[in-house]
Amino acid sequence: MQSLTLVMLQEFVDSFPNITIKAILADALYGTGDFMDKAAEITGGAQVVSQLRSNQKVSNRNHSEATLKAYFSPERR
Repeated sequence: MQSLTLVMLQEFVDSFPNITIKAILADALYGTGDFMDKAAEITGGAQVVSQLRSNQKVSNRNHSEATLKAYFSPERR
């Protein structure tokens, strides 16, 4: 399954060279280091995320960082 996904990802990148992929969100099935490394290589260094944890940090367009828990908290909205 992972190899099929990587082939499809490569075909997408080849077919749409003007689109920049910045991140890939994959479920736990694809969370192996090998898959993540190859997907990042195919896309020119996109961030590959397999499972989100509440203590992971995200950055926004203003380059400020927050944990996922804080970023998606109801108080932030």
